[in-house]
Order: sequence, then C-alpha cells, then structure tokens
Amino acid sequence: MGTRSLTIVRDEQGNEIVNMYRQFDGYPNGHGSELLERFASTRLTRGFSPDDTDNTAVANGMECLAAQVVGHFKPQMTPGGIYLYPAGLRDCGEEYIYELYSSKDPSTLNLKVTSTFGDIVLYDGTLSEFDPKAGQEKMERIWEKSREETFTDDEVIAAIQGGLETAKEKGVTLNAEQEAFIEDPEQDADVKLMREKADG
Repeated sequence: MGTRSLTIVRDEQGNEIVNMYRQFDGYPNGHGSELLERFASTRLTRGFSPDDTDNTAVANGMECLAAQVVGHFKPQMTPGGIYLYPAGLRDCGEEYIYELYSSKDPSTLNLKVTSTFGDIVLYDGTLSEFDPKAGQEKMERIWEKSREETFTDDEVIAAIQGGLETAKEKGVTLNAEQEAFIEDPEQDADVKLMREKADG
C-alpha cells in the first residue's frame, strides 16, 4: 500500500477549489518535496503579460495554480495514481493533507501540511520555506513516541476479555478511543480480529 495524500487548493476567500487524491508517495519527503520543487518559486498574479519570459513561474490566481498542480502531478492521460474528489471530501485513506492557499499578500503562496495521524499540523507557512525533511522527521518522532505508548496484543485481549476495569487493574493505559472500542468492540474491524483471537 502507498502513502496516500490529499492536496487541497483554496481560492483567495478560503473556498476549496481542488481536492486531489494521490495514491502513492504522499509523505513530506515525497509529495511535499515535489510541491516545493515545482511551486516554491511560483508567483501569484491577477493578470499577467505575454512578455513574462517564464510563464511556468506564474499562476494567474489560485484557480490557475490549481490547474497547474493537477497538470503537474498527472501529465499523461494514464489511469490511476491521481484522482480529483469533490471539495470537502475526507477520510479517503489519506495520511497527509497538503493545503495550498494565498495570504494577505496575494502574491505569496502558502502551504499547510497536516498528518491525519492525530490531526497534527506539521507545517503552516510560506511554501518557499517548507522543509520536507523536517516535516518527515517530526512525523517519525511522533510515530516513535506512539510506539512507546502502544500496548501489546495480549494487553488488548486481556482488556477485551475482562473489560475496562481488568485492563486498568493490569496497568494498561487506554486512551478514549481505545476505551470506546473495548466498550463496543463490534464497531472496529481491528478489535473484532482481536476478539476472534481471544476467543480462538
């Protein structure tokens, strides 16, 4: 499975005009690096002159930029990989959300990068100052910390078999979401598998 992402482009009023889903390489060192490399020097304008020598570095507003983003990531008419979804659609399996927007200075292109693992904002600022490596390292530290706080399958099974009180007596620390799963395990596929393992 690839690292899925969504790239949102917003107009000057903050309305979502493009919601682009990418199946693979959605992590900051992948998709984030590509956004930086291709669009960091892009100048947002309202109107432009045919005399502009490098039209690839100009976007005539956020709507023009949105078309450029899609064209960059899907240059050939090949199936798969990149899809356009309705504005506002989320929970498509994305692990990262990249939002391109302009600021009060209409010529400045900004980027917000959010990990859906805990809704953590990894970056929010000008695209030209985005550091994909720093974003990736921040996410890796978060994953490492979460692994330290994760309990074993046996602890989950004990909690499912004995309920919350047994889990707490055994010193298993559960967050609210995990407690909800144990109270009603049928609501989650992973917990169902744990229950089957416990019953088996």
